[in-house]
Amino acid sequence: METKRKWYQLTRIWVIAGFLFISALIASSSSNPANNAVEYKVPAVSNSASVVNSFANTEVKTPTTEIKIAPKTETQPTKLSNNNTYVNTAGNTVHSPAYSETGNIPAGASARCGDGTYSFSQSRRGTCSRHGGVNTWY
Repeated sequence: METKRKWYQLTRIWVIAGFLFISALIASSSSNPANNAVEYKVPAVSNSASVVNSFANTEVKTPTTEIKIAPKTETQPTKLSNNNTYVNTAGNTVHSPAYSETGNIPAGASARCGDGTYSFSQSRRGTCSRHGGVNTWY
């Protein structure tokens, strides 16, 4: 009694045959590099001086760009809501997270926390952990 073959047993032969056919096509096209060559034709210029002279009489306009320089302002130190510090895991003394009272990003801030405080953390691990997580890294 003959058993009926499953559908995947019948298509396996066609998949293998297709793979071999595509492999043969790729091998035949890559073995002959002349088939992949591209020919570029550059028009010859008989009198190069006439080409240069034809552009010499052309008026060239240089684009102008207006640059505005902001007036120099004195930078004032950012006032923070506290002057607390802590010792981090590396043994360094670091400023505790604080609010900026002037609205500017404080010097040395590494991140802005979710509650609006600025963190001066020296590593990313644990930064703003009690302040709503990191909102922005600097």
